[in-house]
Amino acid sequence: MLLSALLAFQLFASTPGTLQTSVREVSGWRLKVSHDSFTGQTSCDMRRGAMRLTPQTLVVRLGGHVDSSAAEVRVDQGPAHIFSRYDYRFSPDSDLLLSNPSGGVVELPTSGVSGARVLAIEEPRTHVVRTFDVSGGTTALQAARAAGCWSTAPMSRIAVDQVSDAR
Repeated sequence: MLLSALLAFQLFASTPGTLQTSVREVSGWRLKVSHDSFTGQTSCDMRRGAMRLTPQTLVVRLGGHVDSSAAEVRVDQGPAHIFSRYDYRFSPDSDLLLSNPSGGVVELPTSGVSGARVLAIEEPRTHVVRTFDVSGGTTALQAARAAGCWSTAPMSRIAVDQVSDAR
């Protein structure tokens, strides 16, 4: 009996992990899909350069040295809009630096860049404009969804045309 318990333990201890991960490029976006066969959960990560894309949000990282708290954002040749991420109410446990509470991050709803090709962001202090190629996001998000990503997100929220760094 002890021997069978030991063999069973050995069998389970040597079973490889239940996480299967695949990485592929879809319309210029790097799509990483991880599926845990034990829990049945699928997690996804979609990136291109300094950008991360989900059905709801496009996150652009300009770098920790950039104060993006009042950055101006322009989609294609449309009007510029001022982006504001924080309301500047801090808790003592906040990991944000008071000298740069934005952390150089710009978060936009994907619906705001739907169908766009170029996203331009102007840094407020230096007036440096950085551009990002945002074409192909809709295709990439649809491919991610077909792979089991974000299965609860309504299809209408997947309306983004990718963003890529066009420096």
